[in-house]
Amino acid sequence: MKKALRQRDSLSEGFKRSIKMLEFGGMSHEKYTSYNGIYSIDHQIEVPLDYDSPSEAKISVFAREVGSLEDRSKNLPCLLYLQGGPGFESPRPFFLSSGLKEALKHYRLILLDQRGTGLSQPITPHSLKLISGPEAQARYLSNFRADNIVRDAEELRCKLIGDQKWSILGQSYGGFCSFTYLSFFPDSLREVFVTGGVPPIGQNIDEVYRYCSKKLKEKT
Repeated sequence: MKKALRQRDSLSEGFKRSIKMLEFGGMSHEKYTSYNGIYSIDHQIEVPLDYDSPSEAKISVFAREVGSLEDRSKNLPCLLYLQGGPGFESPRPFFLSSGLKEALKHYRLILLDQRGTGLSQPITPHSLKLISGPEAQARYLSNFRADNIVRDAEELRCKLIGDQKWSILGQSYGGFCSFTYLSFFPDSLREVFVTGGVPPIGQNIDEVYRYCSKKLKEKT
């Protein structure tokens, strides 16, 4: 236990020592962090809550750009990681899976906290209580689906790399988001990797959910 606490404190101190302000890629960022050969840059953008009413309510969307310090001068292409869930934040930059660590050899990773999760605009029981009535709450939650997650990602791409294309990697629910991205903005994508989350072909998604629901009831 004491060893784990010392490791945690050491990591925390490493973060504190390496935090600093900088200007990168034409955007201002809250902080730049480096640790154990990996750097991380925070990105925060403001986007419409409802893209059909862009001049009304706004929310914030957060992402981290993560790369290898050794390869930073190479200006590697960007790979957007779309997390599974829905409802889970993106992995933290210094605790990546072996697959994402491998990706760092070839890309700059963009770890997006999808709207409603992590450091992006959160959805919590408290925030929903501020919206009166179940119908109004349902309308609000309808703005946090894959279509708007993809629109947020496209806003981020334009702000980070302009008209350059990027690659995307979708895991589970992130796979569904990847196919939505392909449908909405195919010309923005260099390549697409999917690990699960493949939409059904020849069947409506409602039919798939009805079948799954039936199977779950049989098992309970």
